[in-house]
Amino acid sequence: MVLLAGCTAMRGETAFTAPILRPAWQVGDEWTYQSATGSFVWRVDRIENLADVPHYVVSAGRQEFFYRVADLGFTKETLDGKTVRQISPSTWRFVAFPLRVGLSWDMKYLETRPIEQQTENVERRCAAEGEETLTVLAGTFATIRIACDDTRHNAWVLTVWYSPQVHNMVKDEYPVKIGGRTSRELLMFRLR
Repeated sequence: MVLLAGCTAMRGETAFTAPILRPAWQVGDEWTYQSATGSFVWRVDRIENLADVPHYVVSAGRQEFFYRVADLGFTKETLDGKTVRQISPSTWRFVAFPLRVGLSWDMKYLETRPIEQQTENVERRCAAEGEETLTVLAGTFATIRIACDDTRHNAWVLTVWYSPQVHNMVKDEYPVKIGGRTSRELLMFRLR
C-alpha cells in the first residue's frame, strides 16, 4: 500500500512522451477530494459484473458508481442501493485511453433517472486539450486537461485534469444550476 500526497510532477517541456494507458484500479484505491461543500472519498470497493461485464464499484458515502473495467465507461449510479442514474450504452467517460494531447472522443447515450422518471438523449464530445502542471491540495502533478461539451446544446459540461500518477483526476470544474461553476480538488490519494 502506498499513501501519496504532495507529489511533484515531472519537469520539462513535455511530461508525457508516450500515450497514457488505462490504469488498473485495485480494490482499496482511494481518492479524497475537497469541494466547496466539504471533503469526500471515492473508494474502489469491489468488482461486480453487470450484464456479465466486470465493473469497478466506487463508493462515495451512500452513493456507488459503476465503471466498466475495460475502459472506465460509466454505467450507473446508486444511492442506498437504488439506481438513480443509468447510462445506455455505457459510453460516457471523461477520459479515453490511450490518452494523449489532441485525442477527442464522441459519446451518444440515453441517460435514465428512474426515481425522477426522466430520460434524456445525451451527446458529448471530450478533447484532451493540453498538458499542464497543476498544483492542488495534494501536491503538484503533471496532467492532461480534458474539456467536455454537450454537442446537442453547444454548452460546456466539464473540464478535468487527469494525472496518470494518481490514476484519476486531480481537479475538475463543472457548471452549477444557479449559474457559475464549481470545482473539486484532490486532497490525498492511496493506491494499492
